[in-house]
Amino acid sequence: MSDKQRRPESNQEQSAEVEHEFIPSALGSQYTIVRGDTLSGIAKRAYGAARYWRHLMDANPDKVRRGGDLIVVGDELTMPPVGGVFDVDFEPFTVAVVLEEVRTPYGNFLVLPVGYEGEPEPREGWTIVHEVEFEAVKQARVDQANVDAEAALLSAQELLSYSPFDWVITDQNAVDVLNLVAALPVPQRQAVLEKIGAEMLGRLLSNLPSASLQTVEYAKLVVVLGIEHVQARLMQIESQFLRGHGEVILAGLTDAHFDVLIAVLPDGSELLEWQEAILYSIFQMVPDSNVARLEMLFEKRFSMDLKAMSAADAASQEVSSVSWDAPQIRRLWEVLMYLPEADVEGNEEIDSMERYGSSSMGGWFWGGEKDQIAMGFDTHQLDEPVSWMEPDDVVQGDVYFDQALRHEVGHAVDERDGIMDSCMQDKVCGNWQEETTMGSIADVWLGSKSSVLGALESAERTQVRDCLIACMTSSSMAVGETFPEQVGAMDFWASKKQDGAEVAREDPVFEQLIYALGDAWYNDDQIGPVVGGRIYQMAYPGSDGAVGDWYSYQVSAKKHRVSSYQWRAPGEWFAEVYATYYDPRKERGSQLAAPIRTWFESKVSVPEGPPQGDEL
Repeated sequence: MSDKQRRPESNQEQSAEVEHEFIPSALGSQYTIVRGDTLSGIAKRAYGAARYWRHLMDANPDKVRRGGDLIVVGDELTMPPVGGVFDVDFEPFTVAVVLEEVRTPYGNFLVLPVGYEGEPEPREGWTIVHEVEFEAVKQARVDQANVDAEAALLSAQELLSYSPFDWVITDQNAVDVLNLVAALPVPQRQAVLEKIGAEMLGRLLSNLPSASLQTVEYAKLVVVLGIEHVQARLMQIESQFLRGHGEVILAGLTDAHFDVLIAVLPDGSELLEWQEAILYSIFQMVPDSNVARLEMLFEKRFSMDLKAMSAADAASQEVSSVSWDAPQIRRLWEVLMYLPEADVEGNEEIDSMERYGSSSMGGWFWGGEKDQIAMGFDTHQLDEPVSWMEPDDVVQGDVYFDQALRHEVGHAVDERDGIMDSCMQDKVCGNWQEETTMGSIADVWLGSKSSVLGALESAERTQVRDCLIACMTSSSMAVGETFPEQVGAMDFWASKKQDGAEVAREDPVFEQLIYALGDAWYNDDQIGPVVGGRIYQMAYPGSDGAVGDWYSYQVSAKKHRVSSYQWRAPGEWFAEVYATYYDPRKERGSQLAAPIRTWFESKVSVPEGPPQGDEL
């Protein structure tokens, strides 16, 4: 099964990375966003470091959306002073001087550059220090931490040791050692645990009461116990603990820890709820620069390959092959984690999620041997709302990418369960009919009482009918538009003393032909030509001379529509209903008319309770 979800062409060209000159650092000035800008790129040119993008976001809450992922070409950003940026005479395109944020195991420091004047605003949890004093201040903290570590080691050895008159390690002894060790910076914490040795460490762990296993202090202990301990212990920690302090553990793990942790977790539908939460927490901690790790985590969580569309598939569809970037992978996760597990990671019809380049939003689902979803869009469209449908369409205003992704998952569900194959003739769906014979449609159109062409003598009518079928078979609007001229050129009009082309142009048959060939679902501001209560249309054009896919449906069913695109074909009807049912903007299914919601819930396995994400 092949489905190309075509969308209206955008008048915006595909964005590309461009080089801009440095932004003059006149603090408090305005900067106009141009195509190719990113918030981090603007920050780097303005302040000398991409990490100051958050300051731009905070200073422009009405211009920066989705946590810094979305800025709009043409908007003006206020360029604020950052921390301790000081006022000097700037040469053109000079980068501003900024405070440096330095995070260490011994505290977080705001380092004032040489020549800094004035007092920066205090920041909770940060120590302000001049650059020339920074190393000395940090070393003093290291020295104090070493002193504290020696004292903690002596106390731990005493509390965990047996004596001739004391062969019991109490729970309180273990808790005291836990608190002493957890209070140390990571390097000293690691050193103390190594020095007390395996035997005493075993006494500590075996004597900790269960309540201590749900504390931040225990989380800090797990962080430094090494890969083997993380693998053995973390897999056994109850979900209650993970919901309380799991992120504290994860924040202290290295890439090597991550690799082991990810390796021992199951895949996709076999993940338990708390294991999904672990993956999601790691996913959120991975920086955008590490796309490979984001891809690995996504593939682990959803049991599907994440990749660029193959060159062969891209060439066959006349599109470009494009890789996923970090913000796009994050959006995929955010959308898919709220859909039913059985429809995504548990769906054998989805083996891969592919990306292709396009100036307009769209997607495909390929079943059969491919079993893949492919999404095409320009990077600036990730947060673009659906705006081209009718004002009363339910999907109007939904985030385009999110809606299109849910739509394609809906196709995969339909493919797996064969829903529309068996149900497309249900009245509530529109009583869809697949029209395989163009002659049958031509007879319906010419049989209309209002058709002058249909009232011609038998031989004349046959000529018109053959011409009509040829236009329909061509799958081409350009060919269809020549129908009046072709009819007008027929010999029998000479005896009638009529302009045959004008008669054909005014006949409802021509209106029906143009409507059927013209992708009416994209601009459905009218019901369209109805014959016998039904609308006939070509849903997908044919290729290599083959006839396209034609359908008809009962027009009365449109009163329950969710979008105009829904009325392209039976599969699109279901996919749009699926996307709307799981629209997170509203209560699940609440945007569907009661008959549609009842029908959907009778055909699809819907999870009980509200949608659950992956958050801890």
